[in-house]
Amino acid sequence: MPGELICHADAGSQYTSIHFTEHLGLEGIRPSIGSVGDAYDNALMETINGLYKAECIRTTVFHEGPYRTIADVEFATAGWVDWYNNRRLHSTLGNVPPIEFEQAHYATLNREPHPAQERQRSWGASMRKRVTAWPQRVWAVEGSNGAGRSLAQRLLADGEHVVDVPAKLAARARMLDTGHGRKTDAHDAHSVAAAAVRAKELRVLALDPQLEALRMLADRRDELSKARVQAANRLHRLLAELVPGQSKKDITTGQAKAILASVRPRDLVGKTRRRPAAEQLAELVAVERKIKALTKELKEMVLTSGSTLDLPGVGPVVAARALADVGDVARFADRNRFASWTGTAPIEASSGEIVRHRLSRAGNRRMNHMIHIAATTQIRLDTDGRAYYRRKIAAGKTRREAMHCLKRRISHALYRQLRADAKTAAIKDVDAGPGGHRGATQESSAAGSHPHTGTSDQPLPGPAPTTLPAHTPARKTTRSRPLEPAS
Repeated sequence: MPGELICHADAGSQYTSIHFTEHLGLEGIRPSIGSVGDAYDNALMETINGLYKAECIRTTVFHEGPYRTIADVEFATAGWVDWYNNRRLHSTLGNVPPIEFEQAHYATLNREPHPAQERQRSWGASMRKRVTAWPQRVWAVEGSNGAGRSLAQRLLADGEHVVDVPAKLAARARMLDTGHGRKTDAHDAHSVAAAAVRAKELRVLALDPQLEALRMLADRRDELSKARVQAANRLHRLLAELVPGQSKKDITTGQAKAILASVRPRDLVGKTRRRPAAEQLAELVAVERKIKALTKELKEMVLTSGSTLDLPGVGPVVAARALADVGDVARFADRNRFASWTGTAPIEASSGEIVRHRLSRAGNRRMNHMIHIAATTQIRLDTDGRAYYRRKIAAGKTRREAMHCLKRRISHALYRQLRADAKTAAIKDVDAGPGGHRGATQESSAAGSHPHTGTSDQPLPGPAPTTLPAHTPARKTTRSRPLEPAS
């Protein structure tokens, strides 16, 4: 409405001109000035400038040594702004950071539930109301480690009994059902229910908040790692255009910073080209800072869980991914089943008298990638893995085949360590259960299975042997050679 908008300005001569006042009147804006220096916008800017100089420019907190280039000031300013808004305690806000004060402010304004939240509550209430007639009910969720994870977690949080139905088992039930195997919501639900009723042993899930938090942090770090690769590639392209021939393939933020500091273009095109490169470098620095913080948090959570995955090449990131994806290792009958799940066990592809094996493309590809990282690290460093890798090459295997053997060996080592950790945890639970009583049973995690159950497409329960089964010698052929299991 005209007259409701007020323009608070300083009492400087440039703001008290007749033309300026007339323009405000034509636009329906009420002018407002106070004494010199107490206008709201000017006072705010002077306060921010004073804090910026005192906390950023005149200290070495956000920059080491003197400021030599504009890029040094830009990086220090970015760090100060991030600290000012997210971690600095403001006395006028009750000694909380601005971001927390803002969140609390909007939380008081948005007291009404969000429509999506209201729909979720009503959906959950109606679903629980429909199943009250079956007190001894069991929920069957397809793919509790994938698309069905959120539903399984909600049911577990409500105290429901939930089992996991593998997608392959539900697909077999759908194929043998009537209706030409059409994939609809109704047919999917019927197939999952039929598979759950007929299957003798399915994974029984249990709520584990710590493991769920570990999985979410591991997923977040994976996303940041992909974002870092994309940011680094874009920065490499911009630097190659800005300074041809000086940009390295695996450039670091320090090297990129030095290159930008050495370039001072005079023309419009050069200045425009340098600006996005500086912005891209700032984004890369921010992403790397987040990755570093997440890695530290993952390390603390892995140590808190009591895991002893301190194998060569297995750092906190690999250990966190292994713990989050494996869950309860008791669902794997032996290390061969575990290797099949990680995709490190070869698949037989024999035909007639030709006996051969090929690389498995199935299994958990994220775990396979983590094992590949561990294998690459062991080959690069002076470890037992490097000696094993070289022995396989000396025995006549190619580098790729030797890498496959080493990954299989690391898979066995991970399984052995996970079994040892689970056994130690089970002994502690038996010695002192809930409330300090002896004889408490161990529940499985939400990402794993019950210690005494299996699944149709997962390993069946049973004791884990200490060695691989005896290798059956294949008939000799001149066309191919079978892939030997790692020892």
